[in-house]
Amino acid sequence: MSPSVSVMMPVLVNEPWQLAMTQCAIKTLRCTTDHQFELVIAHAPTEYTDLIAEIGDIVREKVIPTVTGTPNADCNKGLDACTGDIVVYTGNDVFVRPGWLEALLECFEIEDCGAATLGNAELKHAPMPRIMEGVYGPFMAFRQDWRFDAETFPCQFGDTDLIMRIYESGKRMYRNHGVVIHHLLRQTVGGEANDKDFLAARDRFIRKHGDSNLLMYRALSEGWGI
Repeated sequence: MSPSVSVMMPVLVNEPWQLAMTQCAIKTLRCTTDHQFELVIAHAPTEYTDLIAEIGDIVREKVIPTVTGTPNADCNKGLDACTGDIVVYTGNDVFVRPGWLEALLECFEIEDCGAATLGNAELKHAPMPRIMEGVYGPFMAFRQDWRFDAETFPCQFGDTDLIMRIYESGKRMYRNHGVVIHHLLRQTVGGEANDKDFLAARDRFIRKHGDSNLLMYRALSEGWGI
């Protein structure tokens, strides 16, 4: 029996054009898979909050307002609202291709799969009929009981830390190269402050996992997407 699936999309909208991007990302999710799923939109409060709620009404999705002010705590609130066995963590700046959900679920047929992702145009992955080990935090699927460590990683590196904990549990992350996604980088956050936060979070990640013997640690600590 195929597992039930929730898709959790954290949304931060600071500019009017990001509303159109969000709506397009949502519609693309729906029109490129035959597999049923629930979509949970976890949105941070901005001056466009009411418009985000309207998007949820239009596409008939579950909209969860978040008020923590901490991105990964907001993500956990969205994850708590998910009812599926598998959760797909995505963004309003990620655009999928046909068969994306079927390709993710194919990875979970592997016995030691704890998380799954897809080929990525940004990382120069071309579609090919191969499933290989690989990591990519901004778009991934995992079991519903996993959460981000929002206390240690309030913003950056929460997804990277989650991947590391999945590996420490004895599972692996697999990438299905049969479908490629497109991630429009820096459409919601960016700038000098964001770069400083990234470096500080990476230092915390290294302190937390620095004694690990896992080969995956080096790739994650150095920021590689493989």
